Amino acid sequence: MISSVFGKSRLFNFLLVWGWIMLFVILDQGIAGVALSWKTMLINAVLLALILGLLQFVIAKNNLTTQHHIALFFFGMSVSAHPTAVLDAPMMGTLAALLLAFRRILSMRSLNEVRSKVFDATLWILLASWFFPSALLALVLLYLALYFYQWDHPKNWLVSLLAIAAFLVLLWGFGSEAAALGYFNGLQAEFMRPDSTQHPWFPFLFWSAFGGSAWTLFRTVQSLKSGLSGRLLSLRLVFVFWGIGFLWVGLHVHAHSSVWLLAFVPASVLAAAAWETLPKFWMKEAMLWAGMAASIGAWISGVMQAV
Repeated sequence: MISSVFGKSRLFNFLLVWGWIMLFVILDQGIAGVALSWKTMLINAVLLALILGLLQFVIAKNNLTTQHHIALFFFGMSVSAHPTAVLDAPMMGTLAALLLAFRRILSMRSLNEVRSKVFDATLWILLASWFFPSALLALVLLYLALYFYQWDHPKNWLVSLLAIAAFLVLLWGFGSEAAALGYFNGLQAEFMRPDSTQHPWFPFLFWSAFGGSAWTLFRTVQSLKSGLSGRLLSLRLVFVFWGIGFLWVGLHVHAHSSVWLLAFVPASVLAAAAWETLPKFWMKEAMLWAGMAASIGAWISGVMQAV
């Protein structure tokens, strides 16, 4: 049943995922007794729609999956397990900026206007680091893409340095001195700094998510290694994004629980790619129902702990 709905690419699926996530946001805040203003809800709803649109655009434009909305489904299930993440505007801004950067990185595969894409991707990553300093780790994705696609063009590597210089000029030229110093102090204070607290369920949640994503990686590689080398190369960058995402989670989840959002995106793409490889319809359906059950179960457990 779920496969029949999300196995096609249509606007209804987009609205269904958006509505599903917003429903859990409202339920979660209602149970917690938090009253959100309509302005806050509107801003977060628009940000969520933007991120869903960017995610599907990146997937469709770069052929990361075939024409369906399964990745949106998995992303929706992941976010609804931790709906308060949608209310973290800085982290949502980080995710939007990283998706825009990832879009430019993946489009380097065409070998057209590579320098422009390197410049744009670097700026988007730097903008993401304004909200979340550790986002600078996403530069690894950019440099790996350069290595995959144009390792023998050293001038393209220097373009990233020009973008960094341009960002610093804009930061000092148009921003206040206090804002610039705040940015650099944030990098020094938070970059790669794990929090000392420990949630009792974190090891279980982390390794469950890591193991599930590792299975999708293995399943996808086994299916694609004999062909579709261009798509496999793009998925390798998704794999790296996934690895960086879990590194962010491991380092910062206790200080920024919404950092899970950054791991949900690549994990959802990999899950959709793995879903495509399942040979039987019932297997595909079982995978989707299992994802939904896990999402609702994780949300209920979070609510019970908070009460």
